[in-house]
This record gives sequence, structure tokens and C-alpha cells, in this order.
Amino acid sequence: MFSAATLCPSDSVTIDDQGYGTLPCGQDQLIQQLEDGNPVRARINVDGADQITTVKESYHP
Repeated sequence: MFSAATLCPSDSVTIDDQGYGTLPCGQDQLIQQLEDGNPVRARINVDGADQITTVKESYHP
């Protein structure tokens, strides 16, 4: 998991040149955000075995 601003709040926005989060973040933080009803936009990569390999939050100001 990689946070831009919402998943794992920090002092600043952390994004790459495509606008996806770069701050490492744990699965628990994502689950907590979803359980709290906070929408999260993200790019999710899935491998050939249908397993999620990476989640990168999409930054939207």
C-alpha cells in the first residue's frame, strides 16, 4: 500500500509523477479508512493468480 494523503496522513502529500502515492502504508490503515466510510481512490495491481500485488492511492486535491 502506498499513500498519497488520505490513507496514512503525513505532513505533506507524497506522490509520484503520475499522481499516485509513494508513502508506504499498511493494510490495516486501508481497511480502517474503508470501515470508517472514507472513500479512497486507488490503482490496484493484480497478478495472474488474482492476488492484489500493490495498491497506490490516487491523489485528488
